[in-house]
Amino acid sequence: MIELGKSHSIIQQMERLGVKILGISESHWKGSGKKLIQDTTFYYSGSPESDGVNYHGVAIAVDKTINNNVKHFLPLSNRVCLLQLNAQGRHINIIQAYAPTMDKDDEEVEEFYRDIAAAMRLTKSIDVTIVLGDFNAKVGEGSQTEVMGCFGLGERNERGDRLLLFCQENKMILTNTLYKQPKRRLYTWISPQDKPERIIRNQIDYIMINQRYRNTVKSAKTYPGAYIGSDHSILIADVQIKLKKLVQPKSRTQIDVRKLQDLSVKGTVFQELNENLDTISMQHDAGQVEENWLTIKSALLGPCNKHLKRTKAKREKDWMTEQILRLMEVRQELRDRNADKTKLKELNNKIRYECRQAKEQWLKEKCEEIEHLQTLHDAHNMHKKIRELTGSKKQTTHYLLNECGDIIVETDKQVKLWEKYIEQLFDDDRVNVEDIETPTGPEIL
Repeated sequence: MIELGKSHSIIQQMERLGVKILGISESHWKGSGKKLIQDTTFYYSGSPESDGVNYHGVAIAVDKTINNNVKHFLPLSNRVCLLQLNAQGRHINIIQAYAPTMDKDDEEVEEFYRDIAAAMRLTKSIDVTIVLGDFNAKVGEGSQTEVMGCFGLGERNERGDRLLLFCQENKMILTNTLYKQPKRRLYTWISPQDKPERIIRNQIDYIMINQRYRNTVKSAKTYPGAYIGSDHSILIADVQIKLKKLVQPKSRTQIDVRKLQDLSVKGTVFQELNENLDTISMQHDAGQVEENWLTIKSALLGPCNKHLKRTKAKREKDWMTEQILRLMEVRQELRDRNADKTKLKELNNKIRYECRQAKEQWLKEKCEEIEHLQTLHDAHNMHKKIRELTGSKKQTTHYLLNECGDIIVETDKQVKLWEKYIEQLFDDDRVNVEDIETPTGPEIL
């Protein structure tokens, strides 16, 4: 994900395949929060900002059509995160995970599953819970149980046993083992040592859902032809669940007082305000308090809404160009036609070069814009642009912890926790002093 153009390539594949929510393992983004790239929101959880390297990291990309249904995002670690959406009568919980590789010890694996268990404890049994990601485990084929189908791939290993134990403990089922598919629709990872004469391809990525909602899954398979610049293939499950219809509240008109710096606008506003207030003074009726207030409110806000209305800021275009996006489409077309690998490699190099050039040109234009604002002595917008450019202004995520360190998700429990905190904060434990019976004090010498 840190490679230039990688996130845009992912968005392009989401649009092409009709994917609304996409989990990402090994995002390599530091910190946690959310990023808006084009019209897709990336919720991410990575290593601490203080760490010198970008390692591990998970993310969930959400299409703009359902982003308003997102209720909570909880970055639990650089291997596990939880996204909660509003659905009809319940919540949909998306847990994205990235398991330790085979060279890591068992303790690190157990810590990973403890993080997932912590996320599972934040869900309810009535909710739809989906766990997905790279589990670096092989469950194998041929053994159908309540937690998996018989259409796995290869032979089971120890990590596969641990994954199945997790499914049994939490009543989950592996969806991409339920359907009979060609092997190219089952494997999710291609080894770097894979060759035509020695094929090394495994099924190590999974999408799980709680067993009570198994029938909502209509299919689950990989799309090895979709190019995302990874040795993993996109794994897609078709889950049919209705989301909750949300009614967007009508936004209030915001006033931009900086427009008063324009003397012509300032004069017009003051003139209309004086005219409205003069009219009110002639129509004043002391007996109608509510009507008087509404009249005054209308007289004051009318000219302000008319001349000082804040213009909606246009979203800044990022550095990506239409030319590069078209090159990515050509790359996908070549991949669909099984074109020569040499041509694909040349096109990949060209896309990387164009991405670097476009990013450098975009940065140059931003720096020139900041210099121009400095010459205008517009410190407010200058520092705003600097924060946007340096990334110091980030949309971080917050959550509440109780006395035991557990995360509180439910709104009613959060309200009670705040009430308890405020009561303790302002609790007066001083001893009550008895009232003085006689108001007179001792004689003054």
